[in-house]
Amino acid sequence: MPVKIISKEDFDKALGADNYFRGRWGHLKEVSDIVKRENPDTVLELGGYKLPITDGDTIGWDKEKMGIVKTTYNFDAMKTPWPVQKKYDMFIALQVWEHLGDKQKEAFQEVMRISKKAILSFPYLWGDEIGWMKKENIHYMIDKDKIAEWTLGIKPVWVKEVARRLIYFFDFEKEFKIVDFDDFSEKNNRLDLLIKLKEKIPNLKITLFVIPGKCSKEFCQKVNKEDWIELALHGDIHSYLECKNWTKEQTLKYLDKYEGWNCFQKIFRPPYWVGSEGLRQGLAEKGYILCQNKPMDYNGKLYILNKMGLNVSVHGHIPNVCGNGLEENFKHYSELSGNFKFISEIK
Repeated sequence: MPVKIISKEDFDKALGADNYFRGRWGHLKEVSDIVKRENPDTVLELGGYKLPITDGDTIGWDKEKMGIVKTTYNFDAMKTPWPVQKKYDMFIALQVWEHLGDKQKEAFQEVMRISKKAILSFPYLWGDEIGWMKKENIHYMIDKDKIAEWTLGIKPVWVKEVARRLIYFFDFEKEFKIVDFDDFSEKNNRLDLLIKLKEKIPNLKITLFVIPGKCSKEFCQKVNKEDWIELALHGDIHSYLECKNWTKEQTLKYLDKYEGWNCFQKIFRPPYWVGSEGLRQGLAEKGYILCQNKPMDYNGKLYILNKMGLNVSVHGHIPNVCGNGLEENFKHYSELSGNFKFISEIK
């Protein structure tokens, strides 16, 4: 059921009780119009002083100061990760980000983790012409470059200036990255580095292409318990061109074997990018996503992996091979930001 949104009557009542709201209806109306258009069932708002935009959930770190009657969560938003496990349809924070000390980027990572869409507003170019404004004030001369830094360079769907405030609307379902690593095995797993990478990027998701013939069932099932990792199949023992001559029958027998382990997604990448027509027929019959480095005929879902980069698809290796190994490029990978998805989540 969609949330209830504040009305002009609600605003006028708040204004009558507190002069803080003077001159703010235009700004709040723009935000409420976005919420009406998106029609979310669940909303989480941070810092809704005395008048949250909706009757959804709220975060209040100082209930007496903020004047919020109902708070769902009470915690310091500058301390991450936030104790929020639910995925909300929308997150709202109006004129809040400048109050987060130097933790804006970390907080925005949390916003992307816990919500599908977000509305944030910021004071825009408030300078010396405002009598009480000083250079040391947290509101002073916040510009679009500063906002881009605070929001990790994620492009908003929509931006509008209202009463010297910038309103940003983000749709994280439209902007995302896929991160995958090849050649994961029991003896060469580098879980130590993967865990460090996850610590640096709290909302990270990784698809690992596993060499199942070099792993035990128990090891794969243990790794699969991590909710930020999904396992995909990468040949059998990763011998040179091992899938080049597979028949459809061989492929189906292979898939049946590893489906019995109950830990792999229906995703396959042939070693050295080479696979037979029989392989593709078997994969298509079983509904697998085929991952390749170039387009090809396939009667199923085909996903093209990138060699390297910070764009939508980020492809690397667990060992230091092909110039995109995890250890040799750890600094590069640790600079990734944004919203992350598994290969299995691609529509």
